[in-house]
Amino acid sequence: IFLLGACYFEIKNFDLSKEFLSKFLEYEPNHSTANYILGLIYKFKRDYKNSFLFFERAYRNEKNNLDIVSNFSINLIKAKMYDKAEKLLLESIENFKTNYILYNRLGYLYFETGQTQKCIQYYNQALDIEKKNLEAYCNLGNSYLRNSELSSAKKIFERGLKIFPNSKDIQ
Repeated sequence: IFLLGACYFEIKNFDLSKEFLSKFLEYEPNHSTANYILGLIYKFKRDYKNSFLFFERAYRNEKNNLDIVSNFSINLIKAKMYDKAEKLLLESIENFKTNYILYNRLGYLYFETGQTQKCIQYYNQALDIEKKNLEAYCNLGNSYLRNSELSSAKKIFERGLKIFPNSKDIQ
């Protein structure tokens, strides 16, 4: 049953995937991958409450899975569960200090909550770890713009364009 659900997910038939994976979880409720896939399905449908339940179950079983942490944190931010997202990300950074994606997620969290200085700090840390980080260049530039730091925004966008010359996001 699990394999059918996973295969339907891969071909983007989310309704059948959800049906088979939900049935599978009746027998294996703590199966991390099944919970994670269902979390993704609900996230794609922008149903963040249901997505939260499945990501939370997957995370409980695999706290060191960066895909789960990343998607769970985005889901928490979209659901405006900012305190939970911050706690999750800060704890995860303790375990994965050199994972730039977690720093991107914290930057995004602080951007969404209007904490521009923290946002700038974490996007800069993400770029210190990984220079080829389009998300950080775009969002750091936008953070500087939000903060009316036009020269800093220009510098970041120019640095990003040198690495990603064809990026429509930076242009």
